[in-house]
Amino acid sequence: MAGVVEATGVAERTLKRRFKATTGSTIIAYARNLRVEEAKRRLETTDEPSDEIAVAVGYENPVFFRRLFKRYSGLTPG
Repeated sequence: MAGVVEATGVAERTLKRRFKATTGSTIIAYARNLRVEEAKRRLETTDEPSDEIAVAVGYENPVFFRRLFKRYSGLTPG
């Protein structure tokens, strides 16, 4: 978040408010959705295990990734 604030030159609170007004989503929820979509793509197109995919899309904790994946997609990564 700090890098985005620095790059845009907009205050963090203002950036968060404008992002939500424009997209209807928080920055964190948007980023999580992008990661889950990338994980879905990898699960469908590769033979990588879900734990490796979790790390590849930015989640160190596979248990957290599985919970998050199920919340966003309605399915488990398996």
